[in-house]
Amino acid sequence: MICDNHFRLSGTVALVLTLAILAAARADTNVVSPVNGLTLQDAKRLAFLHNWDLLASKVGIDAAQAQLVVAKEFPNPTASWSTAKIGTHEATTSLGNGLWERSYDTIAAISQLIEIGGKRSHRQEASRAGMIGARARFMDAKRTLVQGVTKAYTAALLAGQNALILKDSAGYLRREAEIGEIRFTAGDLSDADLKQILIAAEQFELQAKAAEAAAVQARISVEILMGVNQPNGTWRPADNLEQMDLVSPPTLK
Repeated sequence: MICDNHFRLSGTVALVLTLAILAAARADTNVVSPVNGLTLQDAKRLAFLHNWDLLASKVGIDAAQAQLVVAKEFPNPTASWSTAKIGTHEATTSLGNGLWERSYDTIAAISQLIEIGGKRSHRQEASRAGMIGARARFMDAKRTLVQGVTKAYTAALLAGQNALILKDSAGYLRREAEIGEIRFTAGDLSDADLKQILIAAEQFELQAKAAEAAAVQARISVEILMGVNQPNGTWRPADNLEQMDLVSPPTLK
């Protein structure tokens, strides 16, 4: 029973430490959406600080460290005091026959948990293995986050460029449609040709709006990876494709 109580106490300590660390991490994730140009390096830095998956992996390391500390500690001795066989009215003593003067069997004990059969070393070895596993999961989560942020940022950059191109193309066609209306009024352009120009201009405008919506969604995906609590996609990428092509792949430490 003493052994079971000791393990339950160790698990409770580790759970309390984990919840405290997770609460502290949650308090630090009050991130607002960036309003100015955002570089890829800034996006990665914010993601390292506020991404939920990475914070959970980091909490796992802290919890494993707490469990290792608990495994290295010796259990405290326990003292107990119990009274049995309370004497009846006839069990008088030389002190008298009052309630506190009768004969009792009082037992005072001090107990100490002694782990035999290598249990202590096995617990410590399991805790050290848990620490290694927690660190490995953290590094894998960090690697996955770097790839996710890079991919999402690149998609946002491409979507923004696509929306800009379609918006410019729609503007050119709208200008061509205005010129076509003037030519149609002057009798230099047929009604069918004018309608074709107007239809093409409207199609490009619709495509530009759809591309802009896709760009906003792509920027929101980056904000989600950065841990923004109210993503809105209003920021603009500060990097361009030429700059990103010259950036060397990051190394994880």
